[in-house]
Amino acid sequence: MVQLQMNGQVLAQRYQIEASLGKGLGGQQTYRALDRSTSQPVVLKLLQFGPGFEWEQLKLFQREAQILETLDHPAIPKYLDSFEIDGPDCKGFVLVQTYIEAQSLEEQLTTGRAFSVAEVTQVAEQLLAILSYLHQHSPSIIHRDIKPSNILLRGRSAHHVGEVSLVDFGSVQNLVATQGGTITVVGTYGYMPPEQFGGRAVPASDLYSLGATIIYLLTGMHPADLPQRELRIEFEQHVPKERRLQRWLRGMIEPALDKRFESAEQALEALQSGRALAKDAARGRPAGSRIRLRDRGDRLIIRIPNPSLGKGINLPPVNGWGCGLAVVMWWIWVTWMGVSWGSKLLLWTMSLLLEKWLFIDDKSVSVEYRLLGQLPMHRRQSRRQYVTQVEVVKAHRRQDKWGTRELPAEIIIWAGNHDYRLSKVGGLTTPEVAWLSQEVSDWMGVEITDRQVPLIEPEKKGT
Repeated sequence: MVQLQMNGQVLAQRYQIEASLGKGLGGQQTYRALDRSTSQPVVLKLLQFGPGFEWEQLKLFQREAQILETLDHPAIPKYLDSFEIDGPDCKGFVLVQTYIEAQSLEEQLTTGRAFSVAEVTQVAEQLLAILSYLHQHSPSIIHRDIKPSNILLRGRSAHHVGEVSLVDFGSVQNLVATQGGTITVVGTYGYMPPEQFGGRAVPASDLYSLGATIIYLLTGMHPADLPQRELRIEFEQHVPKERRLQRWLRGMIEPALDKRFESAEQALEALQSGRALAKDAARGRPAGSRIRLRDRGDRLIIRIPNPSLGKGINLPPVNGWGCGLAVVMWWIWVTWMGVSWGSKLLLWTMSLLLEKWLFIDDKSVSVEYRLLGQLPMHRRQSRRQYVTQVEVVKAHRRQDKWGTRELPAEIIIWAGNHDYRLSKVGGLTTPEVAWLSQEVSDWMGVEITDRQVPLIEPEKKGT
């Protein structure tokens, strides 16, 4: 294909080429030009016929022109003109758009600019507003190639990151275009969600690409260069320890569509409010549950009371006369039943009065048992860095030498070979399991796995 490089060359007797802006999808060439009729700078996108040309490129080129002609948003280039050229050295089509004087995020990162958490949050908010505008069209307009080089930024001030613009709609698709025809797989590796590799793109696909872009801004690393686990980008160790932003990013880049944010509006609301889950249904404590969860920002505290204490009972503080009463009760039991049986009865009674507390922060995870919810009795702790997964075990039965036992549902946090169990007498309910496992998974940034157990588990060797 012929590269138009000479400054001053005029197309359609109107557009004077001033500089090359690079190449786009399918070898398209992009130029900055001067519209001599208005004396305004414009962008020319040229698709040439020649060796390597494919008709699918023309289809995408025409779709870009058609969709841009319907858009009217200050952060999106406006369609101005399109025409065919048929010269001796160049044949093809040209699309004319408004020119935005700004550097791309890619260029700014390359020149050494670093983005703070506050700045990337502002970038994300502006892009989500643009995506909301595109996705609310009927049919929805999907960009399919959101990445740092397609996002322009200008007008930076001391208190604001600047104005964001989204460009290069060469990969754009509307949902009608996916019906009854072949889907062209377009996009950029590292920014494309799994479903887009299969030729399917939905509005949530743009959210994944935006999430990957934000990760790039925070880390300075291409998403494809970061480690992955089960198709999920593991970015947490490379970005600032801003837990809410990390949780929000996980909701953006979930490989599974049913776990990702569904819409730009939902993602924007979550970013601004601090909520992180893509599915609101799993957020709140189930009605009737006595489990308490407190998120202090730098620490997560989960309190699992013992059902044997009953509901609505106000127990005395375990200090002063409360401790004295416990000692007197133990002495009576020992005197009446003997040391052996008295001690066993005391331990059994104490087990009915113990509460389990789970503490998670940036350095450690620990379980503590407290008598009457206040007096610490036993504590186990591991380093946070050793935590690998949150395992959900459903209620089941186990057959052993003592017969068939009912084993309640529980959640297990694995830190190396050490397990920290969230369970209660009678078992966690299904809503409690869904709620707690998702909260812990989101807070710690680890995956949830389901342990597959039979309805009746056979006796284990050595038991």
